[in-house]
Amino acid sequence: MGLGPDGAICTGRLVDAMKHRLSDASLDPNNVDLPAVKPNFEALGKAVWQILTLDAAATSDATADNAFWTWLAAIDATLRDLASWRTAVANAATAWAAPTADADIKAALAATIVHPTIAPATPTTLQSSIE
Repeated sequence: MGLGPDGAICTGRLVDAMKHRLSDASLDPNNVDLPAVKPNFEALGKAVWQILTLDAAATSDATADNAFWTWLAAIDATLRDLASWRTAVANAATAWAAPTADADIKAALAATIVHPTIAPATPTTLQSSIE
């Protein structure tokens, strides 16, 4: 569950927490639902929502989400391998000249074959922390 587009979810969490607290203190938790009290919880919920969506920064690193960053490093390595291969093929094509062109190009292309490791499956979530 996310935070939603406004403070409603945060408001609901605050109301639930207050009801629980009042129940634990043997007080009437229904007081939280009084019309005079609702605007106070809405203001608090909106403030919490704004802190989390406007003021906080979500960060992620290899410590927080090793699976994602390992996957990203594998993708980076694969792309670098492909770029190297492309450059080598271009160099081989540029250097191709008669009369031994067929043998030279075959050898040059064979030398460019790179077997990059297959990247792991893409993570379906990103783990982060709010700072």
